[in-house]
Amino acid sequence: MKDTYRERIKEEQKKLSPQQVFFSEGYQRLFQHLADEVAGEKLEQLLLYQNASDGIAGWNDGKRIGINVDNTITGSFLELEQKSDSLVGILGHECGHARFTDSRLRRVYIQKMQAGTWYPDAPEPENEDEESALAEINTYLTKKDPAVLSLLTECASYISNLLNDVYIEEKMCSLFPGSIKKGILVNRRRNVEWIPPLKELLEGKPDPVSVFLKVLVQYALRGYVNSWNMESCEMLDTLNEVKQLVDLSVEADSDLIRYQTTNRILLKMWKYFRKLLEELKQECQDPEENGEQQQETQEQPPEKETPQEEQPGKESSDEPSEKEKWKAEAQENGCSEELTEEQQKKMESAMDKYLKKLTENLPAFIQESEAEEKALPDIENARVIQVSKRIEDQKESTDENSELIFQKILFQLVEGTVDQKIGLEVRNRLQKEVDGMKFDAAHDRVKKKILYKNVFTEAEKKFLPLYEAAVKRTEKRLRVRFLPILENQKERTEHRMIFGKRLDMRTIADPGGAVYKRTFQGKKTDAAVCVLVDNSDSMMGQRMEAAKAAALTLYDFCRKAGIPVLVYGHHTDGYSHNNPSEETVYFHSCAEFAEDRNDRLRITTMETCGSNRDGAALLFVANKLLNRPEKHKMLFLISDGLPNATCYSGGYAMADLRKIKEKLVKKGIVFQAAAIGWDKKAIQEIYGNAYLDISDLGELPVRLTKQLAKLLRRAN
Repeated sequence: MKDTYRERIKEEQKKLSPQQVFFSEGYQRLFQHLADEVAGEKLEQLLLYQNASDGIAGWNDGKRIGINVDNTITGSFLELEQKSDSLVGILGHECGHARFTDSRLRRVYIQKMQAGTWYPDAPEPENEDEESALAEINTYLTKKDPAVLSLLTECASYISNLLNDVYIEEKMCSLFPGSIKKGILVNRRRNVEWIPPLKELLEGKPDPVSVFLKVLVQYALRGYVNSWNMESCEMLDTLNEVKQLVDLSVEADSDLIRYQTTNRILLKMWKYFRKLLEELKQECQDPEENGEQQQETQEQPPEKETPQEEQPGKESSDEPSEKEKWKAEAQENGCSEELTEEQQKKMESAMDKYLKKLTENLPAFIQESEAEEKALPDIENARVIQVSKRIEDQKESTDENSELIFQKILFQLVEGTVDQKIGLEVRNRLQKEVDGMKFDAAHDRVKKKILYKNVFTEAEKKFLPLYEAAVKRTEKRLRVRFLPILENQKERTEHRMIFGKRLDMRTIADPGGAVYKRTFQGKKTDAAVCVLVDNSDSMMGQRMEAAKAAALTLYDFCRKAGIPVLVYGHHTDGYSHNNPSEETVYFHSCAEFAEDRNDRLRITTMETCGSNRDGAALLFVANKLLNRPEKHKMLFLISDGLPNATCYSGGYAMADLRKIKEKLVKKGIVFQAAAIGWDKKAIQEIYGNAYLDISDLGELPVRLTKQLAKLLRRAN
């Protein structure tokens, strides 16, 4: 039954939607505890929200962190456990930014680049080519060329964010090696998986800027590039030049080092930027003008250079304009010819389109994650979670136990549904059983209904430990008689024997020669037990509490001894009827012979209602007991008085019960009736030697358990 229940839980969990799980109270508590543990001092709030259109996985604005449960990377995983790992990784990533990223310094860096200034300083060239490239870049920066500044700023932002992301993730993985590290690495692997191999990136007419940035992401996140079938190429040569820079920057605690590294990478990428700029400029120029310029170049032979003083129309004393200075400097540094105002506008528009396409093609998870309040995504329906400072003496780490906590959350989400379905199935099966049973004439016309409770409130669950405490006290009083009965049922092995037929490999080297063992077969108690409890209104209060404690004690005793046990309660609808056919008898199934995880809860949540028709209840449970294969069958009835149902009371009811008792005894059922009410004498008249007088309700569990122990000894 346990395996079946576990399988049904798993099947029901498969039907859960991510929204049901990630917006549940349990999951929000898990995230709150994680944030309390890993976020640091700055964070005040954590927001869980759903927005499939904004493409953002997470963001932070200094005091708040937002996690989009419907982001692309989390949505790419199939299992809920994997999705949860991904969200935890995003939380760890954003908390890393909150702890280690200097947002103010980052804004300064980007603003400086937009203004055409290297920050914190210009990169140092390592060879003549880089010297030439730096001079060319500086020329554009001096002029503040909008297209070039946009390109450099966008790429600088992307590269610096990549380096910073790897740095803060490494820090978080080191500090929190549990679920935070697992989630970060899960997202990294998925992010890198989406980047095609280098050979595929270079097919067709690749954009070198986009290709190199993707290759850089692969190396920064994974430590190598997917180029197993491209042993050598110019792109890899450039990457080899920046590998050491990347490795050093992602380990450095100074953000300035990462911005310096970004500048040096931009310098090494200038050859790709130059090619891109040339292509865009050609597209912006008028096609006819391009053709005429090309024709003039082909037809006119190159003129000999004339010294400046000999050039006609110019005087050596004239000072060139700023525009002419830049043009001369640009030509000297390899920059192409200056564009007209109209062409410049086209160039800026073309660059904007290119950068938009570039951003769409690059991994979104590495892009900017900080959010200004005015640019926040749609979080109207966000679940707001308050974050507090972690208590230092907190014993359990949520980071280390989050997987177990998540499994408990999943279980709790479907537990009620599975229990409700199982309860309905069991009730229908039992109802079919009682509908097919023939009762004596006095009870045949009465309507009979099975009740099987399988879903419980949190308040009801809290009562169980109180009853279990009472059961333990009873067991303590009965330990001398209780434990030997249980121990005798089990198979046992004696070790370190001097003589025997079977070697004990655990003591084979014993110098005393006690190297044998002997196994004594267990003794099965061939018995089945039923406990029937009167649930009528007269049992209300202390009587019912004592009855529940007794039923639970007998139940635990039987389960530990390996004895099948059945526990039922019974009562009528409590209304006055003129005809028995109008009355309904309710049979409460608390524990069937097959053990169920909720048996104890059903026993301890029995309630009183109506009257009691003992005859119908005895016939029903006796029929179930007689269908058992065990040799010895024992039935315990706990009641406080005589029946008082429709057309079933007084002498008629007493005669019927006496007849039923004799009938059951003849069929081999050992019957015991515990009388705990004012009708003790009448009950004794009915059941004779099967009568147990319980004057002290506190003694009920002890008396019944002792009686069961005596019966078991006689049976064996």
